[in-house]
Amino acid sequence: MSAITVENRLTCPKGCKPADAAPEEKPTCPSGNGRTITEGGVVFTLKCSTYHALTDLTTAPGNSPAECAKACADNPACQGVDFGRAAKTCYLKSEVIGSTSQVSEAYDALVLSQKRPDTSTPPPAPAPTCPSGNGKTITEGGVVFTLKCSTYHGLVNLAVVPGNSPAECAKACVDNPACQGVDFGRAAKTCSLKSEVIGSTSQASEAYDALVLSQKRPATSAPPPAPAEKPTCPDGNGKTYTANGVEFKLHCDKTITGNEIKRIAATSSGTCLEECAAMPACQGYGEWPQRGAFLFRSYEANSSSLPDYIRFSKACSLKGTYTANPAANTGRECWVPTKQR
Repeated sequence: MSAITVENRLTCPKGCKPADAAPEEKPTCPSGNGRTITEGGVVFTLKCSTYHALTDLTTAPGNSPAECAKACADNPACQGVDFGRAAKTCYLKSEVIGSTSQVSEAYDALVLSQKRPDTSTPPPAPAPTCPSGNGKTITEGGVVFTLKCSTYHGLVNLAVVPGNSPAECAKACVDNPACQGVDFGRAAKTCSLKSEVIGSTSQASEAYDALVLSQKRPATSAPPPAPAEKPTCPDGNGKTYTANGVEFKLHCDKTITGNEIKRIAATSSGTCLEECAAMPACQGYGEWPQRGAFLFRSYEANSSSLPDYIRFSKACSLKGTYTANPAANTGRECWVPTKQR
């Protein structure tokens, strides 16, 4: 009995490619003339021995028409490319469709059947300038200014900074939280920032262009810190308090002896501190909080005339002699600068 050989062949349905099939070769010249190359969804037609005498958008290295097609597809502004055979270079073009090609054995061109849509971000429109931009708006940092040509505000300047255009002055104003408007000096190339413009009267001048706000900018600066609370006895003993730049220390149940230079009524918690701080000769003072003694309304040392007496519930005796360690005196208190003045 003769052996029967059965050949089991696997067939591929129509349209498919075997897994081990070689990748399709990209067309090259001269045999690929007129064929298409697709890269990134962009279809190019290969035109052998052809180039376009146009300004290059840019150049890139490339060893074949297919590599140049990919370089063009990767650049949204590219509308065609010439492959330099000897130089192995891709010459990307921003305009090819409708231009005249030329014959050259040194190049192969890849052209599009239709122009690619521009996906790049368009450049911003130029900011308005005078006189054509009169009445137009300029927006900087979310702040909208209206340009008023040949106009300025005769107001005190918040600041003056350099600027070459109304737009630069608008930015300078935005960068200053206190700025509420700005005048652009055409010849001087300066920005005169204003703290108040809305509601003020403008004046005509060919030397300036004004930028005004439709509404006042909200204050963005931090509110000033709340003043420190003045320590009181007995809990504040040994604590410090600053008045008008002078630091004082509180001594409870103590009193200062020494040359009295002034005696005043303690009408508020900070009166005595402020009086002493404002008087360079004052080296501290003692407070008399009890019994409402009869004291002079104001007593100046070596004064020949004394004002009428008045009853104070609390008074201060300002001293001209520095005493770092006040003497004990129950029920009284005194304040001494932390450094001798």
